Amino acid sequence: ELDKSVRRSLRAVMRGWHNPPPEAFLTSTTSLMDVFEDDDELEPITFLSRSEEDYLVKGMEIQGFGKTAQGNHTIHTPSLLILPSHDRVANWRDAIKMVHTEAFMTNLEIRDVETAHWPHLEAPGDVNRMMEEFLNDLRTRTSSETPRSGVREEL
Repeated sequence: ELDKSVRRSLRAVMRGWHNPPPEAFLTSTTSLMDVFEDDDELEPITFLSRSEEDYLVKGMEIQGFGKTAQGNHTIHTPSLLILPSHDRVANWRDAIKMVHTEAFMTNLEIRDVETAHWPHLEAPGDVNRMMEEFLNDLRTRTSSETPRSGVREEL
């Protein structure tokens, strides 16, 4: 379904916090795109330029949506996960609990940002600040202070 019209699919799901999808989005058990049937042309992705959108579309047309899963491997390296607080696609905090993320990301720090699905594109300043703080904190930690397991949260 998503590969049928890559640009349309990307425009449907790559929406900012201030451009939410229709209320019925993600309510169908058979289709992601059926809620957009009446829209002849979906709005361009607001946080990408036309050339960036074209590049993304071209890449997804080559890759396809069915080949995006990377698999889960245990990661012990300190990691930062920045979660969008207004995502219509998923409640990522619930997803983290459901798939037991702490079991395969043993040194994870989670932070929230006021965005929809694309924090790094919707609020790059906030995301960059959070990453800078995380990296600076890593520099100041000693190996004995570094958590060895579990999830560390700073909101």
